[in-house]
Amino acid sequence: MKKFSIILMLFAVTVILFHFCSKYDEGPGLSLRTKTSRITGIWDVEKVTITYKAKEDEEENKEFVKLVNSAKDSLGIISFTLERDGTGEVNFPHKTDWDDVPGLDAWETYIYDLEWKFSDDKSEFLYRITSGIYKTTEWDEFTIIRLTNSEFWIQHDCMVGGDNLLAERKYKKL
Repeated sequence: MKKFSIILMLFAVTVILFHFCSKYDEGPGLSLRTKTSRITGIWDVEKVTITYKAKEDEEENKEFVKLVNSAKDSLGIISFTLERDGTGEVNFPHKTDWDDVPGLDAWETYIYDLEWKFSDDKSEFLYRITSGIYKTTEWDEFTIIRLTNSEFWIQHDCMVGGDNLLAERKYKKL
């Protein structure tokens, strides 16, 4: 019985230590799946939040976030597919104006090939588009906030019109 108590105590201490050693701010604390197996799959945007980083006026921040969230599909990637070999596809929405019908706009989604990888310490997700009009050799870097088998949350700093912004995207696996 004493041996069982010692083993149980060691197991509890190990679980607690793993819980506090999470790589990502929002977890998970412990996963039996590798980061690559968790990130592989089809991801669809669930929520996008953009906030001013340098603004003191909280009301101005709230209004800006409300405005951006009401048009989240225009912010970039709405979904993507990531393959285990570091390739994939990304879907971008594009707004098209229909000049012959006043007030009518349409959204089209374009699919581009991409390459992806983790940073060396696996705290960041990096990708670059390898086809189409957005093709680039530069890697876009995002800090990973949460990575489970069904949730993928990332954030990054960006400059828009001279404003320093923090963009957070929450994806759900399909």
